Amino acid sequence: MGGVCGACDTHIAAHAGPVVPRAYSHRLHLVADLLVAVGMGVSYKHASERARAAAGRAPLVGNGTGQLAAEWVDVWAPVILAALGETAQPETLLLDSTDFLWANPRTGRRQREFAIIVACGHTVAGARRVWGVRASPTAQADDYLEFLADLHLPGPPASIVTDNDVAIQAAVGRMWPASSGPAPYMYLCEHHLRERAKVALARDNADAPLGRWMGRLDTAFRRSEGWDEFADACGELRGANAWVRANGARISAQVAARDSLPAHHSTAAVDAAVRQLRGMFEDRSFALRNALRTNLSLGLAVLHLNNVDDPGTYHRILREHAEQAGGQPPAPQRRNRDHRDPTDSTRTDSLRRP
Repeated sequence: MGGVCGACDTHIAAHAGPVVPRAYSHRLHLVADLLVAVGMGVSYKHASERARAAAGRAPLVGNGTGQLAAEWVDVWAPVILAALGETAQPETLLLDSTDFLWANPRTGRRQREFAIIVACGHTVAGARRVWGVRASPTAQADDYLEFLADLHLPGPPASIVTDNDVAIQAAVGRMWPASSGPAPYMYLCEHHLRERAKVALARDNADAPLGRWMGRLDTAFRRSEGWDEFADACGELRGANAWVRANGARISAQVAARDSLPAHHSTAAVDAAVRQLRGMFEDRSFALRNALRTNLSLGLAVLHLNNVDDPGTYHRILREHAEQAGGQPPAPQRRNRDHRDPTDSTRTDSLRRP
């Protein structure tokens, strides 16, 4: 039977009410709102409380108060990510990783929970976006290789900018081997190079802002002559000269190729994304133990960082999916569970180091 909308007093026919999938008791616009909130860093507990209040349901207390949001992320986030995931080809990819730490509120002790790998990119047209984020127990070459494969890039980017991470270099070499065709140029972030050079100069007390060495450092990574001048000036220093000898061959080749590469020379964009993600999720990283669910939530966070997390758009996508599926949700709820040993009730957390 029909009714009257409580928000706008409009008469609604029986077939024209809010969309609710079969066997679901919540409207899809509530699901859309919740997925946007999770992508903004709202905890599962608070997102669930909001959804229950919006649905006119009584709040829950005790364990499991965040389960509604967790299950909606499991079931519905893949639909949103499939529809809005990045498909363009980056001209330059910026890669980095960082550990997520959690501080025990009683002891103040900080511990590592997991690592996140982040990729940002620049298109040929100049657009800058976050291409992907992944949480994993480690950030080793295999993790980066799996991450790069899951980005589903149309082809290799022209360059990849990193902070000299050997795991990234190994993964890129395996993903796009030079023997099989064009391979990205591995470019060291100029900001990090400068900071390491300043540390080396500081060991020799040669880091005065207006000093001769710092003056040459300003142009050291922009042109071959600038690098040669800086390297020659460091010849009379001990610490800086050792740093130049250890890194000179690669920096010299990079500087020589600089003008022929895309004009993206630092990891600043990915560093900014890491800071935002840390602010959104790190304070509750202890509770994020399910790898699949956490990565779905991080995928929603990518849409937020890229400014495409519109509730109306999410609702349209969910509604179209429900209509095409005959009203059925994409998957049953309560399916994404880490393993629990029935003999002793111990749990294997998929987002923790084995």
